[in-house]
Amino acid sequence: RVASVLRSTGGVAITTAAGGAPLAFDKLVVATDLKAARSFLDTSAEEADLFSRVRHLNYHTLASHIEIPWVKPASVYYLGGHQGERDAVDAGAATGGCPTILFRPYAASNLTITWAYGGASLAPGTMEACLRRTVSSLGGRFGGVLLQQEWPDYFPHLASSDLASQVPRRLDALQGRKRTYYVGEIFNLPLVSECVDWARYLIKRHFRDVRPPPSARGASAPTIMRRQLKVASLRRGRGRWREGAAASGGAARKPAGAGGARRRYSATELMRQQLEALVS
Repeated sequence: RVASVLRSTGGVAITTAAGGAPLAFDKLVVATDLKAARSFLDTSAEEADLFSRVRHLNYHTLASHIEIPWVKPASVYYLGGHQGERDAVDAGAATGGCPTILFRPYAASNLTITWAYGGASLAPGTMEACLRRTVSSLGGRFGGVLLQQEWPDYFPHLASSDLASQVPRRLDALQGRKRTYYVGEIFNLPLVSECVDWARYLIKRHFRDVRPPPSARGASAPTIMRRQLKVASLRRGRGRWREGAAASGGAARKPAGAGGARRRYSATELMRQQLEALVS
């Protein structure tokens, strides 16, 4: 765990909770919540001001035994009646602590995951009570909550007044200052794909000219990817196709023949396509 970060013109010194001498780095990439970063980062007055503007939503995950006949496994259901008002300030009060999303992961189990907004305005037991009523209204049977996990720092965002006053531009202007770069949900949305896209954009924007020193050993990332691509390349022969698919752990599929049957892709083929996209 990071205990403190000190940045200077000469580099970045990071001290961990384990103690010992500070670790020296050339650059710092902050991937944690910006408001939480104030606990270890040597923030400037401008950084402290901007980071303090970050807001969060109180969110809860509930795992329960629920039987709803029409709910399909591996399907996500957004409960439209529980989404709250668009301009609501308190999401927990606006939704009454009721489930907003429902998901049953497995066909062999009635274990169902639901998500709900919380907050100090909700009395204990409110979420479970509304979940019980919701399941009943959907024609199902409620078997009780097994686990309830609170996420107090869900969805870092800014107030509409901060958006209007160009706070996102001010945050982006911090990129590269004091040898520091920032990634994470505050720059897009609380989705893994969105955060990955932003991180890739940041690397292309600020680290395009960074190259390993001549003395560095080992192959570059593109070279490694191309090697993987070579290994993953499918051989079109009927027997070899099956060997490649079995070795990759994917389902062995026979390629389309002269009859023009629809082609199915093995796991190896899908990996090859992904690697091609990365190195292209």
